[in-house]
Amino acid sequence: MDARTLLKTYSRRSILKTGALLSATAATSQMWSKKARAQGADKKFLFVVGAAGGGSIIDSFLPVLSNGTPAHEALNTYTADLVTQPNGSNFRCVRSVNAQFDILYPQAYNAAFMSNHAAHSCVMTLEGTSVNHIVAQGRSMNGAGVNNGRTLLEAVAAQHGSDMLLPAVNMAYGGYATPGTDKTLPAFAREEIVGDALYFPVATDPIKGMLPTERDPDRLRPLLNRARRVREDLDNQSAFGRTFRQAPLVENYLHARRDRVAAMREEGLLEKLFLMRNGGGTNLDDYGLDENNEINTILQALPDVADDPFHAQAALAYLLVRHGLSCAVALSPSFGFLEGTTTAIKNAPLGFDYSHTNHRAAQQTMWRRILTVTHGLVTLLQNTPLDDANPSGPTLFDNSLIYVATEFGRSKTRPANANEFSTGHHLNNGNLFVSPLLQGNRVFGGVDADTCLTYGFDPLTGDEAPTTVMREGDMYSAVCQALDVPFAGRRNMSAMMR
Repeated sequence: MDARTLLKTYSRRSILKTGALLSATAATSQMWSKKARAQGADKKFLFVVGAAGGGSIIDSFLPVLSNGTPAHEALNTYTADLVTQPNGSNFRCVRSVNAQFDILYPQAYNAAFMSNHAAHSCVMTLEGTSVNHIVAQGRSMNGAGVNNGRTLLEAVAAQHGSDMLLPAVNMAYGGYATPGTDKTLPAFAREEIVGDALYFPVATDPIKGMLPTERDPDRLRPLLNRARRVREDLDNQSAFGRTFRQAPLVENYLHARRDRVAAMREEGLLEKLFLMRNGGGTNLDDYGLDENNEINTILQALPDVADDPFHAQAALAYLLVRHGLSCAVALSPSFGFLEGTTTAIKNAPLGFDYSHTNHRAAQQTMWRRILTVTHGLVTLLQNTPLDDANPSGPTLFDNSLIYVATEFGRSKTRPANANEFSTGHHLNNGNLFVSPLLQGNRVFGGVDADTCLTYGFDPLTGDEAPTTVMREGDMYSAVCQALDVPFAGRRNMSAMMR
């Protein structure tokens, strides 16, 4: 059943239960008007794309060429015919491994991506500190605690989002959605968890989206207000309410429930963020809804919004930033299997972690998935002005950074000369960044051809440093430096800055 059918079949209550419920854990003292806001030139935007399960950098943009020796054939190396280097790119890219994978899995997308985006892409080598999925994902977001436990989303939101309705929105899974531990974080900068990007906009208005027989604002709004007053009275009279009424967390929650949710409706989030279309037996007019006036543009970049949650996440991420609602957004594909329409497998079971079963097939499938969606997101950002009043001026992309967060790498060995083999978790890896704010077409660090292990670089000059190991705190510092987010202990990563 696709999203269009769901919209027709589900009642409003069922839709809200699918995971689009608003998190009320954050609050802000700001009030918002319904007029469009222009993004300031000093605003910076972060998009974190989770590559869960170990997106291997030596199976994407840093492959090691085999020299034909038995030692190399026992490592995860590639023969020259399986590697290509797009014109103008300094990245070597893995090709499709063999004809069998062309049938069962989409052809590797690495070269196509770099043909379009090498000038704004860089790879940073990294060795993490955990191979536990949840722990490593969390550290990929908080830099292993380098900024008093704040996540990247929280840090960017605290710096750039004080005047935004939803400064930090997290649609990712697992450890990527783990909140930070900094108790000094401003309440407005806490992450809003969105469980379903497609249905989230419907949850921002209590009446719109209902069938005509149920939708009667003159009748429903007084009833809703009365129900809210009853709820407030019950809360105030409860033992919990009497005991914790003055607790900051409770105050934040109640403020969000009263004022922030109302602001979402007044701001028109449903109209601004709605991603569904007429068709497939559904007439949006029946629900009092209109198509988003940008939906055709969005679908050109992300055509599977209605049927693919990852596409919907990227589309919502774009719209949140486009309308000045957010400055830090995280998204990721799930660990669940997803069947494709033109290919047998769109999302591998367990994502990149399907490498336990078939390493190169999983890497090939999932890198294409990550890069296809990232390409669509970049395209939308590049074609949208930072300020609608200055359409020929800077774009949203000019002030954005996309960080592909792989929590760890994969083991570096294989049976001699095998194309089909399994791998385990490994600390050693690297990360992809796409941003005009960073030095593009660059690899920061390198790979030891004798071991397939990555090594670090001098953060001030960018020179390779084979005895240096880069850690999560280096990555976190580089992102914050590019996005003008200061914090005590930030490491100087000037070599990566444009």
